Amino acid sequence: MNKKYKTCDADSRVAIKTMLKALLHISTHAGISEPALRDVTKLSRASNIRLLACARKQFGIEITFERDPQHGGGEYSIDNWGILNPIKVASFIKRQS
Repeated sequence: MNKKYKTCDADSRVAIKTMLKALLHISTHAGISEPALRDVTKLSRASNIRLLACARKQFGIEITFERDPQHGGGEYSIDNWGILNPIKVASFIKRQS
C-alpha cells in the first residue's frame, strides 16, 4: 500500500476499527470539528487526514470538511457512506466496545 495511507493499512485491525469509530462519530454528530475528531481517534491531525483519505479511497465514502471562516476551523460530515452500511458499522463498534 502507498506509504501515504499507511495509517489504515488493510492488515491493521486497529486502524480499521479506529477508522470506523471515527466515521461513526462524524455521522452521529451534526458535524465534528478537527479537535473533537482527534479526541475520538487519539491521532494527530495529519494522521486523521490520512485516515479519512484512506476511507475515501478504500470504501468510496464522501467526507467533506466545511470551513468556518468566522471562527476558524470547520467541521467534517459524511455525505455518502460508499460501500459501507452505517447501521452495521454502528453495530460492529458497539460489539467491540
